[in-house]
Amino acid sequence: MFLKFAFVFLISSTNGYKSKNNEVYVPSVRFHLCGSYCGPGWCNNQWLNEDKCNTTVLPEYHKLTGYSCADSCCRLHDSCCGQGKKHQKNCNNEIVDCLSKCDPFSTTCTIDYIPILAGEIQLGMDVVKEWCCGSPCENKWKLRDIENWGWGGVENIINWG
Repeated sequence: MFLKFAFVFLISSTNGYKSKNNEVYVPSVRFHLCGSYCGPGWCNNQWLNEDKCNTTVLPEYHKLTGYSCADSCCRLHDSCCGQGKKHQKNCNNEIVDCLSKCDPFSTTCTIDYIPILAGEIQLGMDVVKEWCCGSPCENKWKLRDIENWGWGGVENIINWG
């Protein structure tokens, strides 16, 4: 629930929320979440768009636990998203499914030695699982789609507090 609120807050606070014609436009966002692949715009352990990602770098590895399950899922997602728009419809659903097979409390995906739980990544991706990778499949949302998240409408979210 908090992640969904944070996501809508991000849209509204970056001028991505536009109510004209009852549509919400989502801005492009880049950040390194963890590992070699997790985060929009983060691929092959560098800033690189998914369409240019060749997944040649191995996922994050730890001597005791092996390869990070979450980072391995992000690697598969980046590979899927690099296939072109017509093949991207299921990429986000696939990463949510992949992450659901990881231990939700796994701490093997890190950024500067700070672990990010696999379950938290799954929750974040679950918000956008119907998207085509980094954007809605139709490049826009209708306000009714956000209202269907069960918060009582976008106005209640934006005016929350």
